[in-house]
Amino acid sequence: MALTSTNATVVAESGNVTLGFAAAPQSVSASANSGNVTVKVPRTGTAADAYDVVTTVDSGTRDLSVRQPSTTGRRITVQAESGNVTVGYQS
Repeated sequence: MALTSTNATVVAESGNVTLGFAAAPQSVSASANSGNVTVKVPRTGTAADAYDVVTTVDSGTRDLSVRQPSTTGRRITVQAESGNVTVGYQS
């Protein structure tokens, strides 16, 4: 199921966090102490496709494939202490 909320905050102590949005969110904060974090947003073909993305990865890889920076104030903040971070568009 795809999320339609404009704001989302998710925290996992252990395990993966996977968020998929049906509508472009305004603010997303997702973190995992031990696990991967994946955030997928829709591609609309407008300025809403761009996000300000802030990532923190202590031990893992980072894959960012969304347009940056945002001209609309949309923000994605992702943190993984031990895991990979992926921020991209829905396929």
